[in-house]
Amino acid sequence: MVSGGLDYRMKIWDFTTMNRNLKPFKDFKPFDGHPVRTLSFNPSGTHFLCCCGNNQAKIYNSEGVRKKTTIRGDMYLLDMAHTKGHVASINDGQWHPKENNLFLTGSQDGTIRQWDMYSKEVGVEQ
Repeated sequence: MVSGGLDYRMKIWDFTTMNRNLKPFKDFKPFDGHPVRTLSFNPSGTHFLCCCGNNQAKIYNSEGVRKKTTIRGDMYLLDMAHTKGHVASINDGQWHPKENNLFLTGSQDGTIRQWDMYSKEVGVEQ
């Protein structure tokens, strides 16, 4: 199980190996200074999506190792169709119900973007 909240922390729990201390096996801040808004596992349960109060989302495997970070959009472009990432905070993110590598994010910038976990990143930072 994965949990996150307004304290900016994300915790990964494994109840099968938990001892009497009742502590998560991993506890960290995915984006410092941004509360965790959405956590979502892919259909196979091998990866999960973490969306915080900024313009990037992160993908982790079930062990808590970061596998991908989405790119930032170019905030100086007026037409959001010409930038590849979000330019405002991401409000929600969910995996495709049948495709393990596809996920969507919705942002305060008024866009919904589809991402492929295995695609080559192209954008402002590359």
